[in-house]
Amino acid sequence: MWTSLFFTILVIIFALFHCEKIIKPYNLQCDGNTKYLDNVTCHLKPLRRDFVIANLDGDIIDTLKNISVRYRAFKYYTQFRPFMVDISFNWCEIIHNKYLYGFYANQLMRVLKKYCNIIHCQLRGHIYAKDLQLNYDAIKIFVDESRYKLLFEFFEGYPQEYLGNITIFFEVYNKFRKPAIKKKTNSTL
Repeated sequence: MWTSLFFTILVIIFALFHCEKIIKPYNLQCDGNTKYLDNVTCHLKPLRRDFVIANLDGDIIDTLKNISVRYRAFKYYTQFRPFMVDISFNWCEIIHNKYLYGFYANQLMRVLKKYCNIIHCQLRGHIYAKDLQLNYDAIKIFVDESRYKLLFEFFEGYPQEYLGNITIFFEVYNKFRKPAIKKKTNSTL
């Protein structure tokens, strides 16, 4: 309770400051268990130098009823090492109460409701995330300039069987600004 309250207060304090960082995804990988998923594809589509969208598609072979998600973040030093986040949650619980798991679950649900069709407890048929914007302003305040990896692992049932994973690689860097060009004035006396 106190941890989530403290974390929320930190988010509000840091959000008041203007952040000049850019988050640019450079790779997206997805994998699926062929027992449950078929035609799993994912790719990035750059629109500008600092703006990238993602498209993910897949078909569920049978109804998925009890999905668990494990979300982990990694930071690159000489290799990718665990960084700041390692949480697991039940998909149905987060659908019914997004505040149960705090900031990360709230941000995930905000993004999923806007771009995806997977906001139901039981999933079946074709699933997609179309034009998913990976330029998250919410995480800029927690990261410094470096390369990062976000790993989403999905499991079904109990005991848990592996469904698949989505891995997003991105880098954070300072916003590039061209220096102001001073106009020459022709002053003749």
